[in-house]
Amino acid sequence: MENKTKKEIERLWDEISLLQAENAALKRKLGEDYRDFSFYRNFCELEKVAENDKLISALLQKTEDMPFSTRTRTVLNSAQCCTLGDIARLELSDLRRFRNFGIKGISEVKAVLESYNLKFGMDVDEIAKQALIKAGLNAK
Repeated sequence: MENKTKKEIERLWDEISLLQAENAALKRKLGEDYRDFSFYRNFCELEKVAENDKLISALLQKTEDMPFSTRTRTVLNSAQCCTLGDIARLELSDLRRFRNFGIKGISEVKAVLESYNLKFGMDVDEIAKQALIKAGLNAK
């Protein structure tokens, strides 16, 4: 019995290690992708547009100002999701891969997005580009 328990513990540790590696790889991937997004290159211009555009204003809302639980906030911070635009850019399946992020956290995020008329999988860059063009500013 003792040997079986030890093997089970080792198996669980291996599984945890794999999940941690996947989580780290996903965070690196998201971080690399973020550097190329026009949404971030145009952040200052977008703040000017946000005064007159509700969608841009919603996308620029900081996650730290949202009514998330501590666990949800921690997971979002570790995934480098600083604004609702960061979250809206993700697919629901991306959220499910984050470590310590379960059904409750996903429903919290989904409720906040819906309250701002946002959804998962939005093309945030294209929305930002169109808003800048509409405002007569240069979209990079």
